Order: sequence, then C-alpha cells, then structure tokens
Amino acid sequence: MYLVNLNVSVCMEQSECLIQVPVFRNTKIRKIQCNWNQGFQDSDFSLTKWMEENKLDPVKDVVGLAANQLVEELGIAKYLRSKPCILMSSSYTPNVDGWKSDCNHSLSFPSITGPVSCYVPDYCTAIDCCIDVRLIDRAFNIFVDLDACNYNLIIGIENYNRTISLLDYEWGKPDQFYLLGVVRIE
Repeated sequence: MYLVNLNVSVCMEQSECLIQVPVFRNTKIRKIQCNWNQGFQDSDFSLTKWMEENKLDPVKDVVGLAANQLVEELGIAKYLRSKPCILMSSSYTPNVDGWKSDCNHSLSFPSITGPVSCYVPDYCTAIDCCIDVRLIDRAFNIFVDLDACNYNLIIGIENYNRTISLLDYEWGKPDQFYLLGVVRIE
C-alpha cells in the first residue's frame, strides 16, 4: 500500500489562495527529481493589482475576454485544455462528499468541501479532479495516476504533467508540482 497526502490549491496572490482543498489525508492506495515548485511567471503578480490596472470591478468575477487575458498574462494559457472540465458533468456527478468512484474496492475518501469534485476510475489507482474557480470563470483539471506495474506516478494539471519513477523517488518528503504558481499540487 502507498500512504498518500494530497492538497490542491488555486492561488491568484503570492501569499493567499482562493481555494485550498485537502484531497487525501493519510489515504492508503494499492500498490525525477525536478524543481516543480515554480512560482508566478511575474513574481510581483497580484490579482487585486491586475484588476485595478485593467479597470475591472473587484466585486465582480473576471469573465470572458478579461479571463482569457488573465491566463495569458499568468503564462498558463498554453498549458490549459481547450475545453475546461465541468464540475457538474457526468464525469464528476453524481458524487458523495465530492467523490465519484467506479472502483469496486473498499476505499475511504475524506469529504471534499468547496467547488471541487474528484473521480476514481475502476482500476482504483488514479484520481481526476475538477476545481471550479468562479472568480476567474475557469475550471482546472488535476490528476494523479499511480502506475504500479511500471513503477511510475503521473501527476498533472491540465496539459502540464510529469512522470515520476517510484524506483528513484525519495519517500517521506513533501513534494510540490505547480503550474507557474497558479494551480498547485502538494
């Protein structure tokens, strides 16, 4: 068994995240050293400042062309899927406490709160989550897939992903995987 802890965050400020969701806490799952802790492309980026500079109302959500401009300026547009995930689609609903599972093994999942839903496929060693960020009119897809037969862990945010060899992995230390600091897997 693997013991897994997984947190997902969407951050539009350097020091403050809009959404922080613990997905796994000491969850048991059946059986590349890189710097994935990339910060913002613009180290001084602030959503509040960006909205002021673009004369957007801070009370309203960033939608349409402004939302597209925001993801371009953050440098993440090239990594995003052409069609974002849809939280209320059949891929993620119906669900129980944020989880939809086709796995026929007895797995216990912590309750997910917030605008997030996750799916566990029938082979039971992967999760696929959709995080809906209303403020910027965008949903983000994150996934983790444990390929025990080939000793790999594949983690990804939208079209940005990495494969980690479990044979060389340094167990017991926290790792981060960031999409330019905006969407984060820890």
